[in-house]
Amino acid sequence: MVKKALAEYGKVDILVNNVGSAFVGPISHEKFIEETKKMIAVDFYGTVYCTKEVLPIMQRQGSGHIVNMSSVVGRKAFPHFGGYSIAMHAISAFSDALRQELHGSGIYVSVMHPALTQTSMLSHVSPADMPPSFRRMTPITAESVAEAVLKAVDKKHYRVIVPSQSKRLLLADAISPRLGDRIVRMFSNPTFTSLIGIYRGNVY
Repeated sequence: MVKKALAEYGKVDILVNNVGSAFVGPISHEKFIEETKKMIAVDFYGTVYCTKEVLPIMQRQGSGHIVNMSSVVGRKAFPHFGGYSIAMHAISAFSDALRQELHGSGIYVSVMHPALTQTSMLSHVSPADMPPSFRRMTPITAESVAEAVLKAVDKKHYRVIVPSQSKRLLLADAISPRLGDRIVRMFSNPTFTSLIGIYRGNVY
């Protein structure tokens, strides 16, 4: 893929690592380890392998921008999303380390942390099987995430969290994990989710 892109365009200015797979289930689930290994192989190592292929090209150019797609759960784990959170946390750590290693090289790194997004990734999961904290969330659109990616590249942002409500959750969790856990539990309350603007009458 990288060789074809290089042959056609002669350079690689922007790499967006947006591969994803997900498993919904508690840590006690009999397939938790198996499914977590799959997510790490696809989500995390997919990001690493693609970056490792493109990075030498950008280093020769002396310029470029790498965008890695993590998730809000890559900063704050949610129940029944433990395995996915592990893979997303790994992407966050990889991005933070890479950004610092490339400082001053002309190559920038952004990591994206979108909330629940309307894509086909969880199409195999019925709303009834989603964790309680997700059942009263209206997913954000893929277009809104794409716009955030464009802005991240344009402004050279290190870390982008969308939407704004997620920033408040992560700030609260940074202050106190107990407070962060309490807010996650409150997401199952329709009055609360409506008040903060993350539920608009429809779910995933």
